[in-house]
Amino acid sequence: MSKNNYNYTAFISYSSLDRGWALKLADALTSENIGIFIDRQRLEAGKPWEKQLSKAVEESQHFIVLWSNNAKQSDWVNRELGRFDAMLDSGGPQLNQLERRLIFISLENQNTAFSSTQMIDDVREAGAYAAGADAIAPALWNTVIQKVVGAITSDDSSLPIPVAVLTMLDSELDQISADAWAELATQLNVNKDDLKAHYSPNRADWRLSVAQKPSGKSWQTLKRKLKEKNQTLRASDGNS
Repeated sequence: MSKNNYNYTAFISYSSLDRGWALKLADALTSENIGIFIDRQRLEAGKPWEKQLSKAVEESQHFIVLWSNNAKQSDWVNRELGRFDAMLDSGGPQLNQLERRLIFISLENQNTAFSSTQMIDDVREAGAYAAGADAIAPALWNTVIQKVVGAITSDDSSLPIPVAVLTMLDSELDQISADAWAELATQLNVNKDDLKAHYSPNRADWRLSVAQKPSGKSWQTLKRKLKEKNQTLRASDGNS
């Protein structure tokens, strides 16, 4: 889909408990002549919501998430986010990564699983979320809006840095053979001790490690090793 074929410039995803922030954002972006989709304005009565929202995500060039603890716990936000992220992944190397952007406005906390994406942290850093959207300082809000507009309209030619999240336990990393580690170290410059520093006995405690995605044969080697390890772990779980 070319950028001229999108029905919306940006989809705003938010928890219903953060509706005031979402409407404030929608008004600000509309005043900047940016076409947005927000469910309160565009959902048609009598039609299934899930299908309409999924279609709107597909037809939106960019995806903006108002991230908070409420959003983290929202099934709708997570479905919408997962849908857009899946579309980016399915685009493959032919997808222009500058054409579609995933943008987080962090109201409180951060979504660490998406730390490589555009994060706008001004509201969170100022501690302005608790007072509500109507109480935010105009200068602070204007800064947020200008960053969103810049992220949407920028023709930045810098290369994004992909992130791989390997949700293993430190004990599972120990089960990778010495020969496999040696091959990874030679071809990908992956050090076992450095990698283990990002893992613990609990999957939820992983700490993000950002590295540029290898290419060609090296990338295929890493995928093959991880696939072999995952198959071994699944077989082990099935026999336990």
